[in-house]
Amino acid sequence: MRFRDIKIAEANKGSNVVRYNTELAMLTAFSGASNLQNIPDDALVNPENTKKEIKKVAKYFDQKKFDQWMAISNQYKEKILTHSGKLPQQYDWVGGSNKGPVADLVFKDHPASGISVKDASGITLANLTPKALGLEPIKGKDVFQTYADIEFKKFKIRVFNLLMDEAEASPGTLIHPRPSGKERSIMYDDNSKKFVVKHDGGVLNLDRSEVIRTSPKNATWQRVFGDWYQLNFQKYKDIMRPLVRTISKSFKEIMGKALSDSDVLKKLLQFEDKPYYYATPKKMYFVPSAKDAGDLELKAIDYDDPDGTSQKFKAKIGNVNSNDGAVIDIYIRFANGLFATNSTARVQSIKNPELIAWDLI
Repeated sequence: MRFRDIKIAEANKGSNVVRYNTELAMLTAFSGASNLQNIPDDALVNPENTKKEIKKVAKYFDQKKFDQWMAISNQYKEKILTHSGKLPQQYDWVGGSNKGPVADLVFKDHPASGISVKDASGITLANLTPKALGLEPIKGKDVFQTYADIEFKKFKIRVFNLLMDEAEASPGTLIHPRPSGKERSIMYDDNSKKFVVKHDGGVLNLDRSEVIRTSPKNATWQRVFGDWYQLNFQKYKDIMRPLVRTISKSFKEIMGKALSDSDVLKKLLQFEDKPYYYATPKKMYFVPSAKDAGDLELKAIDYDDPDGTSQKFKAKIGNVNSNDGAVIDIYIRFANGLFATNSTARVQSIKNPELIAWDLI
């Protein structure tokens, strides 16, 4: 699936299989074809470019996933025809691009801009920067560190020492928290009395004081420490609690102020100038234009139980003339590795979207 502001840092084969087969099956079905090879040129806005993009992702083709979404797409094709009274004569596919409007399958000369596709029962809205939620990190610092500097540093140093203690207790033993991932590991060398840290950019040999001294600023070589803590979160979750207590209160207040504006909420909820359709395997919604969505307001925002190291907030959003509202989950999380990069924000799901003018068709 594709949404504005999403940047894929490490797209693995599994996610690409899902994405390309769902989107291309929909393109095939809506263009009136039975497979990727017989999509008619006159059904495409830019046939040469689209077919070039399809060839680029041919290695991700999965017949089962493609067939599944061909069946779903043909059903949704009839739903859109009934709902809008017409189907587009031409379509475009965004391919590997992540810029532009929400739709993955783009409609030409139609009241709706197209269809945004999500191959899951839940609804994921957007990946964001914390700044979009009113959280302003100091340049070069993580947003957690910006708002809870002392607690963040204590938490991080504690994690670093725990892993180094484990490595030092077994000299020469490689600790690789995520063996299915890249080579991010740590080992204590008894001869040099240093820790050998392998990371995406190479190898570092550091003693304990050097590790601690360089720890305040997140860096790619530190990801092994983050991976290890994620793996052992249940055992050591108490050491993160002081940090969580501090940021949960301040983040709630800051986000509450930032989300008090209707236009900000509409952007967060992916309303656009033109309406579009949102498709999951089981449901299809018509998402109205930002103008037709009416005035929205934040009804409430609360801190929820954290999901591992990700911090979760629930926000209730509804029309200004109603007490009801949809509920979204907002995560502040380390999408690209705890301690390796700074945290990001995500609107993970939305419950009862009909209460903010989404129309189930």
